[in-house]
Amino acid sequence: MKLIKDFIPKVWAELYAHPMGLKTGLPELDNFIRGFKDNEYIIIAGRPSMGKSAVVIDWALNIAKSAPIGIFSLEMSNTLVIERMIANLANVSYSKMKMNMLPMQPDKMRVQTAIKKLTDLPIYLDDTSLLTPEQIANMFNSEIKCLIIDYLQLMSYQKSGENRQQEIMNISRCLKAMAKQWNIPIIAVSQLNRQTEYRTSKRPKLSDLRESGALEQDADIVILVHRSAYYDELDAKDVIDTGELELIIAKNKNGATGVITCQFDKESMAIVKVKEEF
Repeated sequence: MKLIKDFIPKVWAELYAHPMGLKTGLPELDNFIRGFKDNEYIIIAGRPSMGKSAVVIDWALNIAKSAPIGIFSLEMSNTLVIERMIANLANVSYSKMKMNMLPMQPDKMRVQTAIKKLTDLPIYLDDTSLLTPEQIANMFNSEIKCLIIDYLQLMSYQKSGENRQQEIMNISRCLKAMAKQWNIPIIAVSQLNRQTEYRTSKRPKLSDLRESGALEQDADIVILVHRSAYYDELDAKDVIDTGELELIIAKNKNGATGVITCQFDKESMAIVKVKEEF
């Protein structure tokens, strides 16, 4: 233990400077949460097809410009993650790029430029399935300054006699402890339960976090991803998807909550144009 006077200089410096953490590339979101800071445990959650993976890939590309970042992709292969990153950076259609159907030479040149940029970024990838917190700890590289796990419910926790809710609680507690131990932000993607499907308003709530209230309790920041057009398209064939995507800051331990509205480019899976709502 240390005397309180030993901590005061650091605390005063942070209060005075109010430093910015790692930037997501979305200025409005960065200003709102002051970036992702050391020791923080962040949950980004949503229903399937809302764009959760696209959002964290977009964040990773921006964070990697200033700091090494690690991604444990338990759902997608490393190849798929890299392909999405290339389409994002090149601003081209992911599906056309994957099928070698890009119509214009400039598009193909942008892909080549994106590959060169991506090669130079300090991004560490691992796509091992059913990882435990202990395995993640054993594979952790001390050079990494931010860690993304996509997604939490695909992790496992090797302890007999526990139900899934207890497992998720223990996984969440381990991730929070890792963020503190390694002094880095850890971002965990999470699924939401089906309760949103049964409400008139499909906008998610904190209580929709799947399988465990521990996620809400443990996280310093919870961001819920929502695309209303997804549900509108299910109900009506003539709906035009404008690409609007909401980042709902449902919990912000050290700040305010609110909504950041983005434009989501479904072709390149990039996040563009942002406005704030309070």
